[in-house]
Amino acid sequence: MQPFPFPRCPRPRAPVRTQHITMSKRPLVELSRSAYAKAVAHAAKFPDNAVNGVVIGTVEGSRVTVQDALPLMHTHLQLSMLVEAAMTQAVAYAESKQLQVVGYYHASKIASQMEMDTITKTIAERIREAQPNCVVLMLNGTRLASASDTALFDLYTPAKEAGKWVQWHAPTGEEGGAMAPLPVSVLQATGNMLASGVYSSVCDFEEHLQNVSLNWLTNNALEEALSTQ
Repeated sequence: MQPFPFPRCPRPRAPVRTQHITMSKRPLVELSRSAYAKAVAHAAKFPDNAVNGVVIGTVEGSRVTVQDALPLMHTHLQLSMLVEAAMTQAVAYAESKQLQVVGYYHASKIASQMEMDTITKTIAERIREAQPNCVVLMLNGTRLASASDTALFDLYTPAKEAGKWVQWHAPTGEEGGAMAPLPVSVLQATGNMLASGVYSSVCDFEEHLQNVSLNWLTNNALEEALSTQ
């Protein structure tokens, strides 16, 4: 297995273009219930921190199917040997499931912050080197209160120009943008997860380092809790 080509130093910030699309276009990204819930749970567990993780799945042309989310960090998001070690494990785990790392998710400490920061862009660019059609999911914390009926992530995809990213927005009144609409059942289950406190059973790589019995790759405790939602 080739190690994940992780950056040793940050790269210059790249401009982001914004594009508006309609739901009539073929969705580019499909999120599984598990991937969506885990990423949301990670952000909810650490509301005063920024959090990040990677998503794994498959890519067919411009269609990305996200099957799972692997929570990484909640304090040490900056590039480090810890993050590199976590990414290497994530790649190995994805390969064991015949999947690949297809993107990155991030929730800012500031709920309304939706721009890709330097750390996000640097990690995303390295993932892009391995998978040109990768995605970045930015959690909009201002929507958490309406999680039962509103999708929480905005989407970035690679622009044609190297180092540039396109932010996708749905027109007013339409959700999802370049993402396939999430079933109502998924949104309702996510809302229930947040209301019941089940989200607290998620664990990330940092917590795994403190307690190796916690499996940050499978998150079985959260999966079992979600099955009752």
